Amino acid sequence: YTVEINDLKFITGKTNIPIRIEPQQTTVLPLSINVDLKNLMDQYSQQRVANVLNSFLGISPDETKVVVKLWPKVIVGKTPIKAPAAIPVIFTFGGK
Repeated sequence: YTVEINDLKFITGKTNIPIRIEPQQTTVLPLSINVDLKNLMDQYSQQRVANVLNSFLGISPDETKVVVKLWPKVIVGKTPIKAPAAIPVIFTFGGK
């Protein structure tokens, strides 16, 4: 999975927790998240990272867009099949 906040790739990770989602149902996917701020500031400017964090934490009035991209595996019989593309989960919060 990857987590992007305001178009900055914040987190990349992997989980092998099997989750079963029945039709017309929802579930919670537990993710362990660690962020290396130095690495982020090496990729993006310190000011851009600070602006995104201020928005995310509600310090600034700017809207925050979070995109979680999931690459699931589907088990067919006993064979795992990887999804050919990521499934994006997008939400926004904050803003005026």
